[in-house]
Amino acid sequence: MIIIYSLENSRSSRIKWLMEELGLPYEAKEFKREADFSAPEEFKKVTPLGRSPTIVDGDVVLFESGAILEYIIHKYGNGRLAVAPEDADYPLYIEWMHATEGTLMPQLFQPFMLARSGMDESSPAMMKAIETRSKILTYIDDALGMRPYIGGQAFSAADIMMLYPLQVMALVKIDISAYKNLDAYMKRITARPAFQKMQQ
Repeated sequence: MIIIYSLENSRSSRIKWLMEELGLPYEAKEFKREADFSAPEEFKKVTPLGRSPTIVDGDVVLFESGAILEYIIHKYGNGRLAVAPEDADYPLYIEWMHATEGTLMPQLFQPFMLARSGMDESSPAMMKAIETRSKILTYIDDALGMRPYIGGQAFSAADIMMLYPLQVMALVKIDISAYKNLDAYMKRITARPAFQKMQQ
């Protein structure tokens, strides 16, 4: 059985949601972060880097949520929730499997990082960061106006990868109500039975 090691406020919900969607058994072990937001020593005994989520599957110890999703899908899911390379939606799927972390997440956090460094909203760097964040959210909103899911016509692991950015936006009070397609998409995917079960 796969064991999911999680720290609070981490991307581990992606792994739990995937396991529920695939109907696979798992054990979740939750840990509180230290005052400096790092992993406790007990967690580091499993994975010295202290990265969350980390899974243990027999002799395999694996961190990085996107890699974990792909590992589980291909080893235990018979390819379910992946999009095959020969599928017309494959480019969209593989793009968003990576763009959620490589493009979206940095743009969500950039204004907050600048604010922490002392910049106010009138500074050119801050204005540019807010503009760039708005641009990518508009891009995603437009994409979701043309297809039901971020990776194409079917729900896939790319949608599970989108979960954490959506949670971050809610946490830091980024109002997405103006992005009608994105807002509807968030409500649609989080209404899935497997998602609801993961939260229990």
